[in-house]
Amino acid sequence: MASLNSFNACQTLVVGNRSYQYFSLKAAEENGLRDVSRLPYSLKVVLENLLRNEDGRSVTRESIESFAKWLEEKGKTEREIAFRPARVLMQDFTGVPAVVDLAAMRDAVVALGGTALWTYATFGSNGVLRFDAGTITPSRGFPPSLTCPTNRMPMRRPCASAR
Repeated sequence: MASLNSFNACQTLVVGNRSYQYFSLKAAEENGLRDVSRLPYSLKVVLENLLRNEDGRSVTRESIESFAKWLEEKGKTEREIAFRPARVLMQDFTGVPAVVDLAAMRDAVVALGGTALWTYATFGSNGVLRFDAGTITPSRGFPPSLTCPTNRMPMRRPCASAR
């Protein structure tokens, strides 16, 4: 889905015969988001993500403006944001517990009468956990030498009880 681009931040970079779209914080600042160039780098990454994913529902112009006021409000706000990372990298000692927690959440939703589909990501995501024994990826499934921590199918596919 294309961004609503309320701050005219979407720019095009042409390299050779290819063009790429990116969201410029400088352009957003020139179009109403005051002082965003002064934000810490990590918050600039989050702001770019909000600009890229502005859809008028989960990310609105108002939520972007509120986030951009972080410096003015000295880091205090009561507003949640819809951060949608393209990738999250974790080592096996943090990634495995995260997968187990997601599987437990899925099972709890089913136990309470819901459907496991409710626990799936609302946007495309990739996950790779690297072990000495092999690699687990949602698209390839589990290697024969490994078993799923919850004895279910890989995440992003309904488990047997959700079908």
